[in-house]
Amino acid sequence: MPPHQMRPGNRHAGEAAVGRSLGELVRSKMALVAVCRRCKHRRLLYPANLIPSLGEGFPAIELRKRLRCSGCRGRMANLHEFSR
Repeated sequence: MPPHQMRPGNRHAGEAAVGRSLGELVRSKMALVAVCRRCKHRRLLYPANLIPSLGEGFPAIELRKRLRCSGCRGRMANLHEFSR
């Protein structure tokens, strides 16, 4: 069965939605916490600071490809939403 026909909530179904944009996070007063999977270093990211360079419609999940850990220089980050 193709992923788009799997039942909702199935963790093995592919990502159906892109997720929230930076603008949506700002409007809902959310911040992002980036956690390095290698060294567990954490950094708080404010979407409002990223909008001037990336745009309001930029999908927040796409930040994972652009982040580099300031601790170990790795490029393996998980992103978590954090309410302010």
